Amino acid sequence: MCFYMAWITGIKKIVYGTSIKDAAKQGHQQIKVSNSLLNRKSGKKIILKKGVLKEECKKILIS
Repeated sequence: MCFYMAWITGIKKIVYGTSIKDAAKQGHQQIKVSNSLLNRKSGKKIILKKGVLKEECKKILIS
């Protein structure tokens, strides 16, 4: 996901299932900077809801 674009366009909430760590475990290259770190640095403007349908999202990463 592009946290910056969500932040710059004023999106209020991001809901996601898997983490950078989950994607990296499946061999997907990642920039290892979490959205929670970016959110803190930007003033905590976006609500972050993690782990939604995590197992289902992991299956997508594998395919």
